[in-house]
Amino acid sequence: MALHKYAPSIIVGFGLTMIVIGTWLPWIRVNPNLAGEPIPDILLPHMHIGFEWGSGLVIIPLALLLSLALFWSRPVQRQLLIIGAGMWALIMPLNYLRELSLVGFQSTFVPWIGWYLTVAGGLLLLVGGGTALWRFRNQPSKPTTGAVEHSSS
Repeated sequence: MALHKYAPSIIVGFGLTMIVIGTWLPWIRVNPNLAGEPIPDILLPHMHIGFEWGSGLVIIPLALLLSLALFWSRPVQRQLLIIGAGMWALIMPLNYLRELSLVGFQSTFVPWIGWYLTVAGGLLLLVGGGTALWRFRNQPSKPTTGAVEHSSS
């Protein structure tokens, strides 16, 4: 069975699905270890289910890069666009944690399922694009078709 032939495409498909679901789900929640401590009564971006302005910052550039990748005829450039999309899907959630002072792994608000799904989806895009690029670079070169000379004796 030639399932391994389609493995990079399957990985990229799972990655895209995880990113879309991850941007829809909440990225942060109140730190469960802060029981009994005062929690600020504020609403931060990505605290609720649904697409928000920040979701567009992830999905719109991702859609543009992957749309270009679908119609690009050169496999190397196509895989590089997929890798770029994966890097974008990783940079945005990491930047989100860096930008908000109340959000972090030991802060008042901690990453939650949507944040982790988006990061994991970005990693899958990197793995799928990188695997396909590696396979393309390491495949044996195809013989050229041309006239074969025959010698007569």
